[in-house]
Amino acid sequence: MSCFAILVLIISTAQCCERILPEEQAPLATQPTSGQCLSAKCLSTRHLPATQPADRGNSVFAKRAIITTRNVSSKPVASAPAGNKSDNEKTKARQVNNSGTRRQNLANDEKQINDVLDKLERAGAQIKTLQANVKHELYQMIPDDRQTKLGFIRYRAATDGKNARFMIFFDTLIHDNLKLHRKEYFCFNGYWLREIREQTKTVIDREIVSPDEKINPFKLGEGPFPLPFGQSKKEILDNFDVKLVHNDEHSIANTIHLILIPKAKSKFNKKYKRIEFLIDNKLNLPVKVVALDRHSNLITVRFDKIKVNIKLTDNQLWVPVPKGYAYQKEPIENSDAQ
Repeated sequence: MSCFAILVLIISTAQCCERILPEEQAPLATQPTSGQCLSAKCLSTRHLPATQPADRGNSVFAKRAIITTRNVSSKPVASAPAGNKSDNEKTKARQVNNSGTRRQNLANDEKQINDVLDKLERAGAQIKTLQANVKHELYQMIPDDRQTKLGFIRYRAATDGKNARFMIFFDTLIHDNLKLHRKEYFCFNGYWLREIREQTKTVIDREIVSPDEKINPFKLGEGPFPLPFGQSKKEILDNFDVKLVHNDEHSIANTIHLILIPKAKSKFNKKYKRIEFLIDNKLNLPVKVVALDRHSNLITVRFDKIKVNIKLTDNQLWVPVPKGYAYQKEPIENSDAQ
């Protein structure tokens, strides 16, 4: 499975069959600058100022403001007295030093990014099974709506020619300050994705991989589920411009904060504006992922109490159809025809 992989799966499956905003962008004042990190608070229209905050230089696409002035007076303007030669030489020396420092900082960041992605890939490759608590928050800028789901994820890597399997379970929904207990299951057996919703008492089986296919549905750009554990360094760098964030207010202690901007030709560019990883220094695994999609939805996923390489049986990864629930089956050919 991929390091980028259990996250975007959770993003995709948790939103499946839920209301999705039309292709409409929020007003400019509600959009974060490319130099800002994503948070539901700073993106809320209730908290944003009328104008964009100044770029602090964190953006991959940071722009320099160029200010030009013109002399509108017809009278000649006396030139400012030139400073002495010593002052001019000191100024030039400072500029050279600052330029060298910036280049050195960029080189240091690039080295650290490569080191982090190497560790991320190695940690993901060693995962045979994984279990973690999950907090999934969906914030829709329009109409300023926030929903939070609590639950857990279980994952088992592909072995003996069998596809990877997982189960995501939510049992708590927090919406408009109301805490509701509603069970939702998303189970993938290597071919079929089963969705069970207690509120509607429905079960839907969707065929994701046909029996004759040998693809990894979690691989970046190959399947519908890019998740956050196990993606290769090469695939991340091929699809994203990666930036290291220093001392940001949204960072978490003992984590490394990366911002991923989809490249123009990347498949992710059609769905996401940007994605952020906060990677635990000891586990070398993401403990928080934030994504801003093209519908101006902000998705935040947090992982807690991560356990790797524990025993997980088939029964812990699949849930039978409950009695009294309506059942629907959607093979690939039927799904494609819709």
